[in-house]
Amino acid sequence: MVALLTAALVGASEAQAESSPRFGWQVSGAVGQAASDRDLDEDTSRLGSLRFLIAANERQRFGLELASIDAERGGGLDIRYTAVGIVLETRVRQCFFASIGALGYFGSGDNEDNPFGIASMWGWEANPDKRQKLFVALRSDVIFDDPTTRLFSLAVGLRF
Repeated sequence: MVALLTAALVGASEAQAESSPRFGWQVSGAVGQAASDRDLDEDTSRLGSLRFLIAANERQRFGLELASIDAERGGGLDIRYTAVGIVLETRVRQCFFASIGALGYFGSGDNEDNPFGIASMWGWEANPDKRQKLFVALRSDVIFDDPTTRLFSLAVGLRF
């Protein structure tokens, strides 16, 4: 009886270990264009981000993102943000993924506002079955500041 109970407990703990979420992180850099509602001229934007993700299942992950954004706008304004928020990600095909997140943007430089925004990515990752992967993605940020700022960029990064 003790042997059966021990075997059941060991089997339950092994099944629980197999289904436990897998933790991962990714680091990326992006360069693109920034535009606002008032200034239709497109300027260069630069972005660096770090994501901490937990696998919910085989195809979906969720977690936190920390990003640093330099979004130059017309008139020589130096608009910078530090962004923190929640992201959701899903694998669309074997090596394609899509993500969306709600972020709080904390202004610095010539900008002291603290707006919120939405970030989305559509990307491709090499070797999706390996633990370390290179990825390339199109990223879009909409920052609901005054004026609203839109960033479109090409991101390259690594997942671990």
